[in-house]
Amino acid sequence: LTVAYPGAFTSQKCTQLLDLLSQGTLTDPNGGAPMFIRAGLPAGTRVANKWGWDKETRANAGIVFTSNGDFVLVILLRQANWGDWQRASPTMADVTKATYNYFALPR
Repeated sequence: LTVAYPGAFTSQKCTQLLDLLSQGTLTDPNGGAPMFIRAGLPAGTRVANKWGWDKETRANAGIVFTSNGDFVLVILLRQANWGDWQRASPTMADVTKATYNYFALPR
């Protein structure tokens, strides 16, 4: 992209975009708890993420920022006639927690 659009992607613009993506939080409408990737992270952990869903797919992609290094996590789940989009959150939280424990916790 930097070749196709010279000057369009500066470090300042990237920082602004990450800050913007860090502000949004998908929460459970029934209790207000964080959902998807954020649900599997310790409170206060910064994540710049974007989520989405349609009839059969649930998705969340983000950069998780930790003191031991940052990592990118992309989760796509597909199930025919899924129904309630909130049902995907526990699986995403479990994948996130396992990934966080592997990459972010001291060894």
